[in-house]
This record gives sequence, structure tokens and C-alpha cells, in this order.
Amino acid sequence: MTVIDADLQLRGDQGSLRSAFLAYVYRKFVLWQHMWRSRAQLSKLSDEALADIGVSRAVANGEACRPFWATSKRPY
Repeated sequence: MTVIDADLQLRGDQGSLRSAFLAYVYRKFVLWQHMWRSRAQLSKLSDEALADIGVSRAVANGEACRPFWATSKRPY
């Protein structure tokens, strides 16, 4: 009886892990899509619009050139 209970528990844990993994992948996809769109929009802003938000053209270009998966402050 213990073996069956352990097996059922293991299957339940694997289902939970699978769901958690899929949720993680989905959240990453949404984040990466947001980063890609934001950086694309940032690269298209005029100098006046950048000045309004307090960002220089050099900083905007540097951010826009980063890959979509780069979410930390580390340069890539």
C-alpha cells in the first residue's frame, strides 16, 4: 500500500512540476515579448520624447540594442 501511495504522490508531484514549468515558460515568453516591444519602441522615439522621459539617445540606443532576453542590468 505504501508503494502505491508513494507512486501516486510522485505522479502528483510530476504534474505539479509540469504545471509550474509551463507557467514559468509562459511568464518568460510574456516578459521577453514585452522587452522586445519596449526596446523596439524606445529606438523609435524622437530626441524630444527621450528628453521628456530623461533618457539620452546614447542610453536609449544602448538599451534598444540589447537582446530581448537580457532583463538584468548586466551589459551583453
